[in-house]
Amino acid sequence: MAAELVRYAARDGQAVITALAGASPAVLPGYSVRILDGNHLAATEHRLKALRPYAGGALPGQALVVYDPDQDLALEVVPCENGHTQERALLAAVEAHLAAGQVWVMDRNFCVLHWLQRVAAQPAYFVVREHEQTPFTPLAPLQETGAMETGWVGEQPIQVIGANGQPVVWRRIRVLLQQPTRDGDDRVYLWTNLLAAVTAVTVARLYLKRWRIETAFQHLAQDLNTEIKTLGYPRAALFGFCIGLVAYNSLAVLKAALRRVHGAEHIDTALSGYYVADEVSGTYRGMMIAIPPAEWPGFRHLPITALAAVLINVAGTVCLARFRKHPRGPQKPRPRASLIRSTPIKRPSTCW
Repeated sequence: MAAELVRYAARDGQAVITALAGASPAVLPGYSVRILDGNHLAATEHRLKALRPYAGGALPGQALVVYDPDQDLALEVVPCENGHTQERALLAAVEAHLAAGQVWVMDRNFCVLHWLQRVAAQPAYFVVREHEQTPFTPLAPLQETGAMETGWVGEQPIQVIGANGQPVVWRRIRVLLQQPTRDGDDRVYLWTNLLAAVTAVTVARLYLKRWRIETAFQHLAQDLNTEIKTLGYPRAALFGFCIGLVAYNSLAVLKAALRRVHGAEHIDTALSGYYVADEVSGTYRGMMIAIPPAEWPGFRHLPITALAAVLINVAGTVCLARFRKHPRGPQKPRPRASLIRSTPIKRPSTCW
């Protein structure tokens, strides 16, 4: 039920955002991109009786989320009550959402041959970080192809064994990083079945767009408070997370209207999700009191184009200065403490 609620909100959100023409610039023009990632709910503070003897925090569940980076929408969610289940074990539930022509961007947890072959069979495309345990055979040495903002890019063809036992040729892309990752990796390997017309540098830049779903998860946890630490029952915690996804999709429609009026670059870079969520939560109760209930059903039955026109009109009255981000500047390194020898103070010998 909770997953269907998210799906319902996403379908309506897609229709309104399309009518608004308020999507962000496409991350890969000409393709429909999907970012797949898992989110483990935070360890709960409320301990169920069966878990009280254990010292570690109880994980109330996890979920796979399918995210559209162009429309900033959570399209699908696969909830799981076992917070310790491997993410790849939930992939079977995602297969129903594959469609021809899509490009799926994923972390190395999803670099599983049977799953990648299912994507390619649609036919669809994938960009996935290499997992060291996934077998392949190089067909040629790496060839340097160019440079990007974060490093230098090379490419080589590789061969894997398909589901029917026949060899399949994919592309393997290496990025030598200028700065190591937080895990200490100085290079990243990517696999893709995208056509050669999509260059290796373009593929590497597309993988970097994965941060958008990480930002979405952060917004859900911090600004929308979807991971309530007192919810120890998995179904309650997962339902709360899904309600947060519905709220996130509602805010995505709001941001689409603002993009239409104020420009995509300004909204995507300067609008604070925290201030927007705080404004909505702070004024909602008063708005429900000031506007009689009889006024609301009319919006429910508005045609999509009429609703888009109303949102554009309202977006034109928004003072964006109230919702602008205030990013912190770079932290200055602390000066190294030095030992200063001070001259001891001579105290009088008089006893007080």
